[in-house]
Amino acid sequence: MLFRSQKDVLLENLFFYSETFQKTFLIPAGFDTDYCSVPRLPFIYSWLGNRFKKSGALHDYLYRTGLVVRSDADLLLREAVQAEGATVFEAFLMWAAVRMFGSQFYNSSFITYRQY
Repeated sequence: MLFRSQKDVLLENLFFYSETFQKTFLIPAGFDTDYCSVPRLPFIYSWLGNRFKKSGALHDYLYRTGLVVRSDADLLLREAVQAEGATVFEAFLMWAAVRMFGSQFYNSSFITYRQY
């Protein structure tokens, strides 16, 4: 299997304060997430897989709800993975991957917040 399909449910609210957007984002308890869907390719998965769970839950929530435009959701992922300890290079790789492959998963029907 190339991607992990198992989902977990958040047992408590998850908060992320973004310095970039000067805003706190809430991911509610009960939200189901598969965190960061890193391909199970030998080098990539051993390096980036099963890390950045809070960031992945935030990104899943933003994509599924359309709370922010897709480009902002991807920037928030980049900021969040760095807050979880990723290097600038690792954060760039995560951001680049969602920019290239994430559009099919984004729900744009309920956008309520835009950063201009």
